[in-house]
Amino acid sequence: MEYRDKISNGLNELLLKNYHTQKGYLNAIENVEDDRLKLFFERCVADKNKFDTQLRHEIVNFGTKPQSTDSFAESLNRNWMNLKTLFSNNSELMVLEEAIKEEKSNLNTYDDFIKNTKLPKSTSNMLQAQKASIRNVIDTEQSYLKIIL
Repeated sequence: MEYRDKISNGLNELLLKNYHTQKGYLNAIENVEDDRLKLFFERCVADKNKFDTQLRHEIVNFGTKPQSTDSFAESLNRNWMNLKTLFSNNSELMVLEEAIKEEKSNLNTYDDFIKNTKLPKSTSNMLQAQKASIRNVIDTEQSYLKIIL
């Protein structure tokens, strides 16, 4: 596999995972009652939008096309579809637990890609900043979880 393709494929995977997580947060916004939690999830959606823009730009810089997020719809149903069941109980606790699980999975994907790929400094810096943001989201979600418990 060509260097450029390897990086583009990895960036596309991150793009799709962020899209997937963003859709989960949009579902959560519609189904939680706590206004502070809704506001937090709205900020998470905004972060994912920013990541989307950055990742798409970086993929194009490598001379390839960003993968269509529509092709990821089926996978979306696989993970966050579980939230439909959770939402029927209006359990903010379960929603937060699912969100934390999803973001930890994202963090692992970022770690694997960064560790296993020789990246240009600008790409590495962007991904490190996104990872830091994801860590902050996890910390905040865990704080909300402690309040609910």
